[in-house]
Amino acid sequence: MRIATIRQKLHRFIETAEEKKVKAIYTLFEDEITQDEWEYTDEFKAELDRRFSYYKHGGKMVSAKDADIYEMDKRFKELESGKVMGLKLEDLTARARQANKTRKRKNYEPLMQK
Repeated sequence: MRIATIRQKLHRFIETAEEKKVKAIYTLFEDEITQDEWEYTDEFKAELDRRFSYYKHGGKMVSAKDADIYEMDKRFKELESGKVMGLKLEDLTARARQANKTRKRKNYEPLMQK
């Protein structure tokens, strides 16, 4: 039986089950259920409130695409101004290859020693 079907059957069962059975099922999975609940910090709540208030009072929502374009423009300006220095493709490729070799060694050496 597919997982989607099992989920539907369980959902229907819980919706119509006796109170005792629902409580018993909850007791079985209570730790996992409460573990998934979010606890927001006061700082995070304040940031959400600030953003909501900004939007509610006519502020423009920024899409991910707009944010990406803004970030790219900012980085190009930094390159053009000389504030940061770009890497040559060859240097970047060499660094990436070296990092990959190091990562492979770290991941696979212990397996070979066994």
